[in-house]
Formats: sequence, C-alpha cells, structure tokens
Amino acid sequence: HIDATVAEIDRCYPVRYEIVGNIGRTLTFMLKHKVTEPSIKRRRRLKEVEELKKAFEEQFYPEDESEALKPSDVVEALNEVLSDDTIVSVDVGEHKIWMSRCLILRKQRRYLVSNGLAAMGFSLPAAIAAKTVFNDKPVLCTIGDGGFTMSFGELETVRRLKLAFPILIFDNDMLGQIYTKQRITYGERTIGVSFKNPDFMKVAEAFDLEGVTVTERGELKEVLKEAFASDKTTLIDVKVDKEETLRVIEKLGATRPVY
Repeated sequence: HIDATVAEIDRCYPVRYEIVGNIGRTLTFMLKHKVTEPSIKRRRRLKEVEELKKAFEEQFYPEDESEALKPSDVVEALNEVLSDDTIVSVDVGEHKIWMSRCLILRKQRRYLVSNGLAAMGFSLPAAIAAKTVFNDKPVLCTIGDGGFTMSFGELETVRRLKLAFPILIFDNDMLGQIYTKQRITYGERTIGVSFKNPDFMKVAEAFDLEGVTVTERGELKEVLKEAFASDKTTLIDVKVDKEETLRVIEKLGATRPVY
C-alpha cells in the first residue's frame, strides 16, 4: 500500500508491504526500475494476481437471480455501455465505493471524484463543468439520492446552458454509507439515515428535462443508451437494494466499511 499519510496505511485492511511518501514520485521511481521481461517467478505472481482479481470480482458480482437491483448491477451496465471517452463524475457516499472499486476506466483523466474532502453534491456541478469544457465528449453524472437532494438546484444551470448528459441516481431512500457504518457498529440501531425522497420525475419535469425510473436490471442498459443519444439531460432514478453493501462487507469479513 502506497500512501502519503501514515494514518491511512492500514486503516481498512491488513498490509503486508507499506510505503509512505509522495505517490507520484514513488510510482515514477518504481517504473524506472521495473523489469521489462517478467521472470518465471513474476509470471507466476501475475497469474496469481489475475486469479485474485477474478475472485474479487466474483465477490462484488455474485450470481444472483433475485429481482432486486444491486449497485453492482448498475456499475456492470455502465462498464458495458460507456465509451472510452466518457467523463464520469462521482459523488460521495455508498455508490462511490461501488464506482471506485468496480468501474472500468480505459483512459486517464476521465474520473472526477471528491474523494478526500467527501463533499456531498459535488458530482452534479462537476459534470456541468466537464460538459461545458468538453462539450464534444460524453459526460455521465452519478450521484446518490442524498447528494442529489442537496444539489439539484443546479439543474437550472443545466437547463439554462442547454447541456445534455445523463444523471444517474443510486436511489435507496437513505444515506447508505452512514447507514452501513451504523449497522456495523451498532447492529440494528440506526438514526438519522432514512428519509423519503421527492418524486424525482417531477423534479426532472420542473426543469424541463427527461426523466426515467429504473426498477429492473434488464432496463438499465437501454435507458443509458437512449440518455446518451438524447439532446436533453436525462434524470435516471435507479432504485437499488439498500442492504447490498452491508452484505458484501460482511462477506469480505471486514469490521469496518471498505472505501
């Protein structure tokens, strides 16, 4: 684990090798001293890494025939639909865990996230800025229902500037990451995390935008394709399973949320 801060090194999982220092300079040093042709031992290690990667993906993408839409279903659909040039803005909260761990990025400088500062509501203005500067590139805003209710006044800016990009809401009627932390720490006792959202379709209508509600996994890919092809911003309200993150964390054997 390479990190600029000592406190972050083993905060969420045990570390076998740790390096504390400037991440950019450390990686530059490592690249300069890399071995071009992998040795037999290294090839074995690379194979082991591929197997671990596959096992990791299986934990986040379980074979599940249930109808409940999971955050992993959403990211899996995004991996199939997004083009290499798509700029993705990600908000703060539970969906950021899934996006940061499972989204496949094929080009650099395409992922906008307020990771350390954790400013809820960040991704909508970030997407507006990205689309304003790079109008020729596809842009996607992903956000939780908590972050969206804090920032959807910015839809006026979207309408005024005539911007067109999908806004995908991970909607679980709660502050999911705080809920998960409280469940891990206090069991069934939670407080201040559940709420009833406004009708997001009426919010879209109020700002003269397109609006679609998704409740089944089979709908999402087609909805995304249509949203990227539209000349209007499309609000996609995806109803996701609120318990899935907790189930995955417990399955991984973590005692604290992994993010």
